[in-house]
Amino acid sequence: MKIAFLLPALNEENQIKKILLNLKKKGVTLVIDNNSKDNTGKIAKKYSDYYLLNSKNKGYDYSVKRGLKFLLDKKFKIAITFDADGQHNLSDALKLKKKIHNFDLIIGNRNIYNRNIEEKISKISYRYFKVKDPLTGMKCYNLQNLDHRIKDLKLNERDYGLFFLKWMGEIKFKNIKIIANKKIKKSSMGERIDAEKRFYKVFCKILDKFEIKY
Repeated sequence: MKIAFLLPALNEENQIKKILLNLKKKGVTLVIDNNSKDNTGKIAKKYSDYYLLNSKNKGYDYSVKRGLKFLLDKKFKIAITFDADGQHNLSDALKLKKKIHNFDLIIGNRNIYNRNIEEKISKISYRYFKVKDPLTGMKCYNLQNLDHRIKDLKLNERDYGLFFLKWMGEIKFKNIKIIANKKIKKSSMGERIDAEKRFYKVFCKILDKFEIKY
């Protein structure tokens, strides 16, 4: 079964060609260009199977949701989100793919976190949802099983990639360990303390949905 690799990208000209060529050995690639200002778009148009450009910087969450909807429309059955900054390894993505047939979602559990708030969110997430690394950029989606959930995703809501937590209790998922490479550039999602506050605020809203006291 053909895999679709979904890469949200913002100013990734230094590594995206190498990543795309590697991924295309095992599946189809889709780049969602979040209005990059460097040569990311030019490179992605040449080396990816599908390319979508956001009219402006609409963020990681928007790009992932847009990509999932696109792949579902294209009748793909499996989608793996894959960061375009060189953090992820194809071998880990293939580990997730092997398990997806028995699940709705496989979550890549990183060995390192990029921010302190990610570790805090991960600990709370595991306590209540048994999800070890909710902010990981590598997840494998069973598009067939998640069909109506993906169709219902709202592009204008900022969930910072945490939208899948709203499905907890209703989907079958699994955590799998992956190795994250050290980042060679600043995160496109923001490095400052206000970015951490935004992540946590969104996470807390999801906890409120489940009436979890934290």
